[in-house]
Amino acid sequence: MIKLRKQLAVCIQNDYMDSLVTAYPLCIALADTDFVPWYYENYLEIYSLLADEFLQISYNDGMSYINNEFSPLKVTTVPYDFLPDNMIDMMIRCIDQAYYLVLFVDEYYMKKSAIYLEEHYNHECLLYGYDTNHRIFNAVRFIYGELIKDEVKFDDIAEALNSAKKLDIRFDFSEDHELHLISKKMFKKPYLFCVNRLKSKLKGYRLSDMRPSDLYFRRIKDYNYQIGIDTYDAVVEHVMLCYINRHQYSVNAIRAFYDHKKGVLARLSYVYEQKKVTEFGGLIKEYQFLVSRINNIRRLYFKMSMVKDVTVKGKIKDQLICELLMCKDLDKELIDRVLALI
Repeated sequence: MIKLRKQLAVCIQNDYMDSLVTAYPLCIALADTDFVPWYYENYLEIYSLLADEFLQISYNDGMSYINNEFSPLKVTTVPYDFLPDNMIDMMIRCIDQAYYLVLFVDEYYMKKSAIYLEEHYNHECLLYGYDTNHRIFNAVRFIYGELIKDEVKFDDIAEALNSAKKLDIRFDFSEDHELHLISKKMFKKPYLFCVNRLKSKLKGYRLSDMRPSDLYFRRIKDYNYQIGIDTYDAVVEHVMLCYINRHQYSVNAIRAFYDHKKGVLARLSYVYEQKKVTEFGGLIKEYQFLVSRINNIRRLYFKMSMVKDVTVKGKIKDQLICELLMCKDLDKELIDRVLALI
């Protein structure tokens, strides 16, 4: 039997996990070392959307398969209505042409899923390779809170995909019935890291500044939005609204908030490796302390979401708000000192 197999390069990352819209493209881009400097210049332009019932936190300068303006990747979206009946052959041909595939499948039919054979739910899966001899796809999947490499049988993918086509589209994820083909853009030379570009984005974060065109094209003018360091204020308001049962708890948003601070720390460390500025060593330790406090905020938030006693919940709410306001002041001070050095 002739073995036919192919695998495209992926790099498992769990640094940005608030949304698979962000997480999967990063697994593709970071597999190419030429894109690493680009990565360390980005994921600093954070903004929040405070809607009627929920909080969302996103990155204006991050890549995704939905909004791809800033990305070193190229994305083509195909509605499921336009896909052929024999999807397996088509997906193999796409991988042969160096396309990664992000597709929505019904987790009911996906082994290792927390809801396998229990609940129907459309969720993304990233395919990056295949083996026709063993009839499997190589996949990256979100399982029990982290991204892992997995092998998925052709038959399971086909069944999960056909079921996903029939499920109703959820109001919050219109892309449930779409296939995203992702390829790497071709560049003539490696991307060169520029500390001034990083500094500009850090300054924008500190001053809560974003280009008006970004607000327009991301269609966030109808929301109560906060930009940059003012996202602390959005989290404070969200916590208060959760306490009076006017907001749904949003673990993903708080995780994105925490991931952003971890990302700032990673970028300061990267600058230190590039420039070896002596004073940076102490600043990095201080920012590590801030990140640990934000992680404690994340844990307290999760605890508040689980507590039933109103008195206990109120104490946690007060502690969260106090800590968020103090961390905002500390963040301002540290970023000011960073900007003075680079």
